Amino acid sequence: MTKRQYDQYCPLASSLDIVGERWAMLVVRELLSGPKRFVDLEAGLPGIGTNTLATRLDELEAGGVIARRRLPPPSPATVYDLTEWGRELEPVVIGIARWGSSRLATLEARYPLRATWFAIALKAFFQRAAVRDLKAVVELAFPTGTLTLRFARGDFDVVNGPAEAPALRLVTSEQTFLEFLLTRGARPRGKDFRVEGDASLLPRLAAAFPLKPETADSP
Repeated sequence: MTKRQYDQYCPLASSLDIVGERWAMLVVRELLSGPKRFVDLEAGLPGIGTNTLATRLDELEAGGVIARRRLPPPSPATVYDLTEWGRELEPVVIGIARWGSSRLATLEARYPLRATWFAIALKAFFQRAAVRDLKAVVELAFPTGTLTLRFARGDFDVVNGPAEAPALRLVTSEQTFLEFLLTRGARPRGKDFRVEGDASLLPRLAAAFPLKPETADSP
């Protein structure tokens, strides 16, 4: 548990006792797309100190939000993952992301967009009606990581890592893909935007993520 407690008989205060410390919800954000090693979490949380990250992980583990486990050979490593209870924070994270998205137009951030951050944005602005008939797997290969998008007739999920035989694979930068979505599917010119596979899925991809809060479905 966190050191500072609200100690109030209130569900909100009780929740913030566990995830209200600085960086705690961003750790949850990083783990929503899959388990990660300590070094992976450090990379996805620029600006956090090693000791602070270790403390947050211990607190979240003590609070039942995350668990650590050992991967089997040939890559034996300790990873952190959300518990079933911790994964229930997903709609909370998505709701906060959608709520604060209006600030992005004027936000001057020190750290540029990363793949795992994009995963939350895609979930926040997913338009279910645009892909109710679509069943496909799309891979987005970014400089900071690879995301696998799975569409299943109105359902959608995104996880870290490459896909096996995706119908469409895009190799581009996070910012270029963002521009592609903001222009509603216009192919970026003069920028790295390599399309492998079924290019007819590009307009469906753009329609699925309009990046406008008023059109996004509720999670």
